[in-house]
Amino acid sequence: MVYNTLAASALMSAMPFYASKNCTLADVIKKIEKYKLSQIVITDSNFAIVGIITKKQIAKFLLLKGLKRYDEQTHEIRAKELLDVSKTCVTAYPTTQISEIKDIMEMLKLEHIPIVKTPWNRILVGFISYGEVQNALGEVMCNILF
Repeated sequence: MVYNTLAASALMSAMPFYASKNCTLADVIKKIEKYKLSQIVITDSNFAIVGIITKKQIAKFLLLKGLKRYDEQTHEIRAKELLDVSKTCVTAYPTTQISEIKDIMEMLKLEHIPIVKTPWNRILVGFISYGEVQNALGEVMCNILF
């Protein structure tokens, strides 16, 4: 069935938004606001994913520190300081089936999922949104039925 053969590589955006773990918090905030993101992937110098920072995390961090978005201190704080090392970043691979990605995203209530090269090589290669997954599966079902 076509439904089971559609892979992530067919949908992923090749230009994912990311920030370096050494990037300043001010730069992360600027990028999130400029591109209207709800979260941003954080990578190391080799573009391997080290985590994700959400707008909610940033807001909570700023509140706890008594800071505003563009206070001087946000230019000194590095993105890696906001990462929660106890949480794993859920990813998929270019060969992962879209139906499987949909199940993962629904179970974990994810809006986006980063696509990495392989399980042992977590180099960021793309992104897929839940909306893209729904649209693709809807089109596949229409093609099957009609």
